[in-house]
Amino acid sequence: MKNFLKSSILILLALCMLFSVVACSRTTDNDETEESSNTVSTEDTGLPFERMDYGKDLNIYYINWGLYPEFFFEEDSGTVIGKAIIEREYLVKDYLGVNVVGHLGGNDESVLPTMEPQVLSGLDDYQIYLTHCFLSLTALITQGYLADFGDIESIDLEKEYWNYDLMKDLEVQGSMYLGSSDYMIHDPNAIFFNKDVLSQYATLDNPYELVEQGKWTLEKMFSMASQMDAQIEGGSSSDRVYGITGEAEWQVLSFADSCDTGCLVNDNGYMKLDMGPSNVRYANVFDQIDKASDANWFGLYGSSSKEKLTMDKCTTLFSYESLKQAYNYKADGSDVKVGILPYPKYDEEQTEYRSFDWSGFMIIPTSAKDLEMIGKSMEALAFFSEDTTIEAYYEKVLGTRIADAPEDAAMLDYIWDGIVSNPAFNFMYNPGGGVNGLFHVVYGMQKMLVAKLNNQTEVTLSGLWNSYRSSAQSFLDDYLNS
Repeated sequence: MKNFLKSSILILLALCMLFSVVACSRTTDNDETEESSNTVSTEDTGLPFERMDYGKDLNIYYINWGLYPEFFFEEDSGTVIGKAIIEREYLVKDYLGVNVVGHLGGNDESVLPTMEPQVLSGLDDYQIYLTHCFLSLTALITQGYLADFGDIESIDLEKEYWNYDLMKDLEVQGSMYLGSSDYMIHDPNAIFFNKDVLSQYATLDNPYELVEQGKWTLEKMFSMASQMDAQIEGGSSSDRVYGITGEAEWQVLSFADSCDTGCLVNDNGYMKLDMGPSNVRYANVFDQIDKASDANWFGLYGSSSKEKLTMDKCTTLFSYESLKQAYNYKADGSDVKVGILPYPKYDEEQTEYRSFDWSGFMIIPTSAKDLEMIGKSMEALAFFSEDTTIEAYYEKVLGTRIADAPEDAAMLDYIWDGIVSNPAFNFMYNPGGGVNGLFHVVYGMQKMLVAKLNNQTEVTLSGLWNSYRSSAQSFLDDYLNS
């Protein structure tokens, strides 16, 4: 994790909390502290503005999806996460006089039905919305309902607690409408490995060391997986020994970004989709997964399969799953000893591990009134998250204190530091809802695995590209190149 900023003034403030939470600490270049909290300067905290007292509520609308209910607005002060959320809310209120209020929406995973009437009526009901990772994003932007983060003067996107590169990648014709910071807990996928299974094969490399040495690649993962004995030992698939297991679902799509396949190319300002056979890198990833999933050491299952070949249900060396599945593996009483790894690189020449973020975004409706307050609140929420909710998230994933699981904590750093977005993925839904050619192209690898699982006609990369490339590029042209 990033170096903590040690500020004794925050400890003094948090000791005053009614909920008996421990204050966070941060490292600063200035060891001196002020005696009175009323005179805290920007140097004391690291925030780019002085203490304020707005005396307002910051109303945040969120959907019942992803990590929002548990890591953003949980009010159970008896849990580590609940304490962290309450502590963060207290610190924001103390510094800005802003009361953070969460508003859970209905079962709809799109925020559009709520935001649209607010904007069209010029209301200020909610100042921030937390979105799905792709649902309704194109509609919100094309309808002009969102404020540009680059136009809000009280936001400093150069601060390290903003995910500026990720936001820049999702820029639409020069504007950044989708916000991501340390406030937005990331929701990537990960590779899990069974430490007991690994220990039985002395010839296999240590995956932690492979990651550290930059040698954890897709080819290496499948090579190690192929050495597992996949003989039938019982009457059901869960009695077999696998090299790798995974669901024929969206989790497989993350390999496209982890291997930096360059699905979308900026050709002198023209955004060109490149997910066909001519993209050798993407074609090779598609082909490797295609061939590996035919092997007897690859355990493939579907969302409706009776037998879920997750690591706690069968014997497998590796599995590719959502990172939050680690909650179950690391929980007290779990029999499986699981290690955490980032998704693999394409080859050793690739410089960084990359993890696509399936979390959503912060957006600001154009009808919001006090942009200065909103911007400073976003800054404070992001700044105070590192030592509160992010630390609690690490401990939740690890199932213990960070110091007690140094190897897996280091792997979380690789995942966290390599978080990326992808316009082809995040913007693949039609403004009016429903799917288009881009959706079919992006979900190609999943479609290929689903066809295998259900004994359907083979789905090939060339077939997908020939069928949908025209409509996929047309959609991008209307949205990104118009």
